[in-house]
Amino acid sequence: MATPIAESLESKIYAGLCPHCHSHPLTPVHRLANNIAFLLRFKLGPNVPPNQVAIVVGDINDSERQIQGQSVGVVVQEAPGSVTIIVAEFIPAGQSLIVELNKEVDRRVGSTFSTANLSNGIDE
Repeated sequence: MATPIAESLESKIYAGLCPHCHSHPLTPVHRLANNIAFLLRFKLGPNVPPNQVAIVVGDINDSERQIQGQSVGVVVQEAPGSVTIIVAEFIPAGQSLIVELNKEVDRRVGSTFSTANLSNGIDE
């Protein structure tokens, strides 16, 4: 019997981002997936199961049901009814989900590096 190929954390995240790529080149999306995987591992440890990770996107509507934007989140389901939110961001209508999510993820990666450098006594 063939053994199923294990999906990597990065490929799971990448697959979740691809439907939102539209005209974006795939290389920055791959980098975004790698940075999200880094944040996941930094927060939860090195063995985050890919099947527990989800990219969740929902439309945010006003009272007339006009789309105001989208909310996007990277979540890990740790147990039934229990999730850890790694990144959550509101993307205004007309803005690129990939570009705006990338800005937030880059900010968090930079903040993580700054905090790690300070705690390790490394000057920036």
